Amino acid sequence: MFMQNRLLILSLLWLVLGGCTATQTKPETETPGSDTASRLVDLGDGVVARGEPETALAIFDRALANSPNHRGALLGKGQALTALGRHAEAETVLRQARDIYPHSGLVLSAYARLLIESGRAEVAVGELDGYFMAHPAADAGLWNLKGLALDALSRHGEAEQAYTQGLARSPQSVSLRNNLAYCLILQGDYARAADLLQRLVDGEGGQPRHRQNLALAYGLVGNQERAREVARLDLQGDAVERNLNYYQWLRDLPAPTRYQALLRRP
Repeated sequence: MFMQNRLLILSLLWLVLGGCTATQTKPETETPGSDTASRLVDLGDGVVARGEPETALAIFDRALANSPNHRGALLGKGQALTALGRHAEAETVLRQARDIYPHSGLVLSAYARLLIESGRAEVAVGELDGYFMAHPAADAGLWNLKGLALDALSRHGEAEQAYTQGLARSPQSVSLRNNLAYCLILQGDYARAADLLQRLVDGEGGQPRHRQNLALAYGLVGNQERAREVARLDLQGDAVERNLNYYQWLRDLPAPTRYQALLRRP
């Protein structure tokens, strides 16, 4: 099967703000029982990391019984519910957290990620825009989320602007640079995408998915030899040739069909 490249809208949603700070003006722990709740949240986070969301959900509920407005417990419960596929319940919990902590970028990021994952990217854009108006110095990761939401809506020109805003705040962000490059691919600007991805993979943060996006960009621009060189960094033998054939297949498609193929999930 041909390797298909796409924006990591779903697989990166819970990771997109890794390493970013969050704007928070209201203390997280301000009610009786919050110390106990914090310890339970730490435990629940570890259980989620082990892939046991059902067990973690019970732990987060215990934390909320001790401190009903505990930010970490609300976020953890929302994450656990999402992992269990209970999106409506997760949205209720994260909306509650958003109402309690309107200045928290961390809470907004979790809520917006869920909205995008649930196919409600338009709502996510509205939430993010409202936050940006009140917080002009918002984290780069939130701009990354706006770009992902706009890409999900096929509003790629606006998505490019969002990624650019994020990069103005965090120029070395690997996620922003990769997502901007793929946004350019979706707009048909393959040469710019290849240049951006080449600089990314030449740096310290380059990973296999970035190199394969680079190979795709070279393939779409018609440089099959360079695409082969890059693909060989992570693939072997027939897998390389299958990808090269896929790139050529894409090039031969009418532009609208090619666009749909690039959006298609693997």
